[in-house]
Amino acid sequence: ADLDTTRGQEATPLMVDGLLYVNSPTSVGAAFDAESGRLRWIYNPRSYEAGTTTMSLRWNQRGVAYWRDGADARVLWGTGDGYLVAVDARTGQPVPGFGEGGRVDLMPGLPRATRGARDYLNALTYSVQSPPIVVGDVVITPASISSLIVKKEQIPGWVRGHDVRTGKLLWTFHTVPQPGEPGHDSWIG
Repeated sequence: ADLDTTRGQEATPLMVDGLLYVNSPTSVGAAFDAESGRLRWIYNPRSYEAGTTTMSLRWNQRGVAYWRDGADARVLWGTGDGYLVAVDARTGQPVPGFGEGGRVDLMPGLPRATRGARDYLNALTYSVQSPPIVVGDVVITPASISSLIVKKEQIPGWVRGHDVRTGKLLWTFHTVPQPGEPGHDSWIG
């Protein structure tokens, strides 16, 4: 039987008000006029300069998220080097006041996460390749963790919520309950 290695690897475009928003495998975001196909803007966070993304999903981006409040409209996506990017949906310019220069570093606060750390095939150990989800004014970020490490423990795949206006971390869902959280006593340490 043939093995289809492309299934699930393509990005899901998002269309709002006649604009089609996408991101590329190298974390470059873009907007196209849905009717003419003309490029409206492109934003390149240059995340590929940090190195190859996690080997579990090498060079893969699955889409973007959209948020709007009145005239303020944003497109958000994660990058192969572990940042959350927010750009103005009309211009593609980084949103001032969102993190630093329109991006939030997602690695601080994650145990065993070190910016630039590599797995045994020299790929980064942490990235974001699935699209974030926006619920109200919270952008929820997923994670991609390399499975190609030689250590017993790796970075946890915690799910976190950030303020969509500022990028500030609001909450963390620990996929394995931490001390003091319900269910912690059911996990072997």
